[in-house]
Amino acid sequence: MKHYLLALALLISFSASAQNFITRWVFPTASNSITFNGLTAGEVVCRWTTSSNPIGGTLRFSNSNENLPIRIAIPIPAGDTVTLHMEPANLRRFFLNGGYNGANFSELTEVRQWGNVAWQSMEVAFVNCPNFKLLATDVPNLSGVRSMKQMFWFSRNFVPPFNMDLWNVSSVTDMESMFAETGSFNRDLTTWNLSSLTNAAGMFSNSGISCENYSRTIKAWAENPNTPNTVNFSVQRGAVYANTAETFRNALIAKGWSISMDAKAIPGNPCYDMSLPVIFGEVNASLKNGMLQVNWATLTEKNNGHFDIEASADGAEFTKIGEVLPKFPDGNSSVPLQYEFSKKMSSIILSACIGILALSSIGASFSRHKKARFSILLLAGIGLSIISCTKSSLPQENKNSNFYIRIKQVDIDGNFKNSAVVKVVKE
Repeated sequence: MKHYLLALALLISFSASAQNFITRWVFPTASNSITFNGLTAGEVVCRWTTSSNPIGGTLRFSNSNENLPIRIAIPIPAGDTVTLHMEPANLRRFFLNGGYNGANFSELTEVRQWGNVAWQSMEVAFVNCPNFKLLATDVPNLSGVRSMKQMFWFSRNFVPPFNMDLWNVSSVTDMESMFAETGSFNRDLTTWNLSSLTNAAGMFSNSGISCENYSRTIKAWAENPNTPNTVNFSVQRGAVYANTAETFRNALIAKGWSISMDAKAIPGNPCYDMSLPVIFGEVNASLKNGMLQVNWATLTEKNNGHFDIEASADGAEFTKIGEVLPKFPDGNSSVPLQYEFSKKMSSIILSACIGILALSSIGASFSRHKKARFSILLLAGIGLSIISCTKSSLPQENKNSNFYIRIKQVDIDGNFKNSAVVKVVKE
């Protein structure tokens, strides 16, 4: 019973702060405040702690004019780390814009959690923040965001999060210079829905995107029926595409895209004749009467070895639950193919089993003096999860829990590509 209460207390504590926007700041010199820019729809409750004052305090701020700075009065000794937990109810925008209004752009080191904030804009959010790292494993609510212009421009330490393909950018119209001059962005964005996009000039300019990922992205966008016409995609300095991607680049130009300053790989470059991998079509997953059903499509396949079906309790940490072979033995296809996978399981058992992974990830970034205490709670939680996984008397469905599915396509040579992550629909 004691172990149960410990694990329950951990989960309740985590849930209580799971909705907050959490940032971390490091001050080399003493200060009496933190300054940033933002927009609110009323008062925002903010809890703060520092490395020298772990108890911290709670304060409130509001700002209806995003042209004016937000200053939070906190005593900060030199060398201290400050953590801010901002409640989401009235928070609408947060940005540094390279020190605009005296913002502490150099002191911001981490966004640890996006929280349940209904963001209105990501424009110039982290411009030229030299020490900024995006460590959040949750996904921002971007449904109300129209502009991501210069969101990470010149932030040299920025590395895209592993779950960036989960970001819903379907309402965004402006991505100009979003990753420009970071030098550290190297991800494909094949799953993004660009249906509202009009301007992406300089989006990947000197971003560090590889020829492979740029080529994959071009191909996927060209083949996606949601991709709009007439997009400004000029000034992609440093971006290189494969010879095998030229057809898809031309297809975008035929849709009215203006593309400039990228370059085709030269013969002899390993990327020149690269095989563009499996392109996924729609992926769907549902659970009914304890039966998980996963359906997906591929538009094309090249050197496809097999598919791993993976599940997750949080959309971040995945575990394999099944495998499906390609329909063509040689792994090559130029026509759309449909696949399916089904497995009998209780949604509670599935969530409990993969919850072990989610639970263990919570403490990954804890400081050393907290890890010992967390380890005790973690062991209790894992024990409960294992017990839950082995019980056959559990009900078959839990309408209040969520879990996620993705398809991992593995090439014959071992390279792999993941599909978009989809939430399981419970019927």
